[in-house]
Amino acid sequence: MANFTLSVLDEVLKDVVLPEIEKLLMDETGILSLFGARPGKYTGRKQIMALKTDRNQGIGARAEGGTLPTAQTADYLQFEVMAKYVYGRFAVTGVAKAIGQGLGSLVNAMQEAMTDMVESFRVNLNRILWGDGTGKLAQVNGDVSSDTTVTVDGVTGYGQNAVGTRFLAKGMIIDTAGGASNNLDSESIASVDSTTQITMSQNVTVDDNAWIYLEDSKDKEPMGLLGIVDDGTIVSTFQNLSRSTYEQVQALVLGNSGTGRDLTESLLAQAVMQPYERAGARIDLLLMHPSMWRTYAESLISADRSFLVRPNETPVYSGGYNPAQASYMGVPIKLDLDCPIHRVFALDTSVITYYYAGDGIVSWMDDDGRILSRVADKDAVEGVIRTYGNLVCRNPMKQCRIDDLNYTAPGFIEHR
Repeated sequence: MANFTLSVLDEVLKDVVLPEIEKLLMDETGILSLFGARPGKYTGRKQIMALKTDRNQGIGARAEGGTLPTAQTADYLQFEVMAKYVYGRFAVTGVAKAIGQGLGSLVNAMQEAMTDMVESFRVNLNRILWGDGTGKLAQVNGDVSSDTTVTVDGVTGYGQNAVGTRFLAKGMIIDTAGGASNNLDSESIASVDSTTQITMSQNVTVDDNAWIYLEDSKDKEPMGLLGIVDDGTIVSTFQNLSRSTYEQVQALVLGNSGTGRDLTESLLAQAVMQPYERAGARIDLLLMHPSMWRTYAESLISADRSFLVRPNETPVYSGGYNPAQASYMGVPIKLDLDCPIHRVFALDTSVITYYYAGDGIVSWMDDDGRILSRVADKDAVEGVIRTYGNLVCRNPMKQCRIDDLNYTAPGFIEHR
């Protein structure tokens, strides 16, 4: 093995492992698998796009020999989409031993270490692409003074106050912000004890209502569907345009002034048809949390509202519930664990894409020409993958969100 160097492994990671990571992320990350991804033409850290707001009105009928209509042009607004970095970092120990056993052993050790990192990267990225770009994970409920136990509520926009620990996990390093005077900085979670409680690795002091974030991630995450499919209530400035100024960047939100109501066929019909009436949208996807789908499906089944079918055919229930394939008015219904529980999203996916910079959706952090670097004073090497991009919507008016829906919150801790 005298001729073996880390540069040899660099080539394996670049040519073999990275394409596998990219395929896994595209296939298994819910949002990316639904919308896809494509290279973005970034100028520095931002991409500039045009949104047509009015059509050319240089049209009209005339008598023979009459004066032609006055020439006009369409009006446009300019979107600016900032690219954001999301990282995944891993280390492999026992490198010397693996090298001694051959390149194959080292590659196997590397892939084993990367499998867990890539899975965490995938889960985190999907959570991000459902969010609003702020990075909020939960909110502290009650002052904590020199104690390890912290009670938490969920993020308001996710309708999950009963599931506050939904996006928290053992070993996660967190910060807080928004506390009156006491906030956390790079503190580790020792355990997730219930849907509303975590235990920290050491005594902490933090104020009530402080927001919890991944370490150093506050306001640095890519935009997600909660911010895209919004009318300005959650994200007031979208892609550099004020939603209060420009109606063209407001999605349709079917709310009920904060009062809960059941998801009905009438609401789903509005979500599918009104974006078409409003902006010519073709809604081709309905997204909801499994808890919302379960609540809705049970209401249909309990009412025994099914269409007649031939023998041996799968029954199709009113509202589109099909035990084999869920849909409504021909629009597929997909479930995602990171979807805000009390909301339903009706999307025209033709104008939503994850734009990324570079040759692929993920890349190695190899700015110095090396993928792997040795860990100081240890028999280990480490590497970092990253995605550099953002979730983009070229026409928010074609999207719809149903708010204020009743749901039955999961009574268990999510381990993902």
